[in-house]
Amino acid sequence: MTRRPILRSVAGAALSVLSLASLLALPGCDLLFGSDETRGSGVAEILWTAPKQDRYESLVRPVIEEGRTYVTYDDHLVAFEVETGEEIWRRALTDDPNRSGVDGRKILHDGGPDGTLYLNDVNWIGAFRKRDGAPRWTRNYTEMTPSGLNTMAQDEAHLYLGGRGSAIQVAKANGRLVRQFPLDAYAPSGVVENTDDIDIAGGLLVVPTGFIDAADTHTLGAVYAFDTATGALLWSEPTPERRYFFEGLQDTVWADTDASGAVVAGDLVAVTTNSQVLGLDRATGALVWEWFRPEESGFWVGPTVANGAVYAGGTTERVHKLDLATGETVWTHRMKGSLQPIITVDEGRVYFTNNGWGELWVLDDATGRPVWHGQPPAHERTGEIYFSPVAVGEDHLVVVGDQFVYGLSKP
Repeated sequence: MTRRPILRSVAGAALSVLSLASLLALPGCDLLFGSDETRGSGVAEILWTAPKQDRYESLVRPVIEEGRTYVTYDDHLVAFEVETGEEIWRRALTDDPNRSGVDGRKILHDGGPDGTLYLNDVNWIGAFRKRDGAPRWTRNYTEMTPSGLNTMAQDEAHLYLGGRGSAIQVAKANGRLVRQFPLDAYAPSGVVENTDDIDIAGGLLVVPTGFIDAADTHTLGAVYAFDTATGALLWSEPTPERRYFFEGLQDTVWADTDASGAVVAGDLVAVTTNSQVLGLDRATGALVWEWFRPEESGFWVGPTVANGAVYAGGTTERVHKLDLATGETVWTHRMKGSLQPIITVDEGRVYFTNNGWGELWVLDDATGRPVWHGQPPAHERTGEIYFSPVAVGEDHLVVVGDQFVYGLSKP
């Protein structure tokens, strides 16, 4: 599966102005809230910045814990005081001059303030002490063919990472490779299934894959579920193939249904494909519900699940909240620019950066209305953007731009 470029769309159609009462009166009408016209009363104030040397645009979500934030940029892992931005320690992740940045999606951690941080970069994983950044262990897993921009998952004793044709289970204590999970049931001969954002819960590892079809016309996908204790394959299911009418064509075309992420959520597994959100039965993989709107999708990052809802954002300049049990749309938020980072949900707010436009957004979780959004102060002068997923703490936000790391107050 080919990684697609990040889109920076400047197109935006004007929305007709309808009152909320009018929207609610329309049967079956989704709540759609737009960008610059609507602002909340809160403001996310910049409390501190830390300059970057390299304009490598990180998609790694930082961590905020016990008054500290841990961030990756310029191929370093750095700890700051979250209140002031004072640097506590800095650890170089490589001495390779040809590598710039960590190509994962988030920092994992455990053990409290004296615990461990875990990072991944294609087929490399590193474990570092929170106290001082000292490495506990690092390893390149040559047993696995690497794949970039993957979200690593964890349980109490292990880390899980997907690659091309397999996923791996790694011991947290020492980095030892415990087992590999093969991903080879659906791709045509000579084609490798590629993984993106995986998840683990209750001994169940779910792995989404994507691959080019035999005719090289569109992408397909599948989801695998493994027992983490034994490595046994419990079930696997291909993503549903769908056709749709594309404007300007007289016939239908195939939709891309390569799976970009999967999350275990109660009795279901929530899955995003390029053009769908799916609810699968956790025990069997059977399709429970499907949300299919190609013109509103473009999901290249896995879903976020919180409080009985699924959140998905994509390159068609929209973020959707769906009911986890039914797949029904709760609200849809429209904005300028594509979204590729992880969405974070915390205490009634939804946080994300639409990195194709460089804004940081905070939405009300109940309604989808904007609480606050904005670009860095230097955006008009230098093009500076907010880019990474947002780390959310008790009183602070941390996000990485393409020139600075930002500590902000919560609006």
